Amino acid sequence: MCDLRLMVHDEGVRGQCMSDAVITLHTVLSRACSDAGLGSELISTRHLLRCARLCKHLLDLGVAMETALTDAAHDVYVRSVHDRTVAKVMRSSFHPPRGLIYKTS
Repeated sequence: MCDLRLMVHDEGVRGQCMSDAVITLHTVLSRACSDAGLGSELISTRHLLRCARLCKHLLDLGVAMETALTDAAHDVYVRSVHDRTVAKVMRSSFHPPRGLIYKTS
């Protein structure tokens, strides 16, 4: 978890709560693919970093943190999937954390 947090931090996501939310969502979606028998390799660290980068970009544009996380994750984990089975699993498992209190550091 510490290594993932460092990688997310390197992509510009600085707050601990925000980076934890990005990592948690990534882990949940990866586990959902694995549990559905699709293999955990469908969701890679590359997805996590792409989500973190997009999140940072949206935050820089002034988007609220919760919205930035939801939009970035949806783009990376749901919209970019081309296989119908995987897309269905992603949509059914996609529940971004709500009501988080973000700390900036």
